[in-house]
Amino acid sequence: MSEPNEAEGQEKKLAVGLNPYRHTQLTWIAQLRGSTMNAEFLKAIDAHIEAAKHDPHLIAKADEVRAAIEQDAKAKQAALANLFQASVPADEPSDSAAQPTRRTRKGAAEQPDS
Repeated sequence: MSEPNEAEGQEKKLAVGLNPYRHTQLTWIAQLRGSTMNAEFLKAIDAHIEAAKHDPHLIAKADEVRAAIEQDAKAKQAALANLFQASVPADEPSDSAAQPTRRTRKGAAEQPDS
């Protein structure tokens, strides 16, 4: 997703397919207003964005996403902090002890390769 704070002056191109009926209507609206089709598109998009900012359902979804992002960030911060803490605690198995034993063909247990 694009960031809203990208460098000024960089425009993203958007191709929009219009059926002939909509195209004709938009053409007339632009001509009657002394405007361009591009300007009319931008006005419509701006109005749509402004309406979305006041949509309770969309606001609730944004709050859910924001909370999930914060939770994920906290989990990542904790994982990073744990990476630089002291070695493995005594109550946790070491890497070699955590590996399961392998069975040979006759069923005897064999220690894993280190």
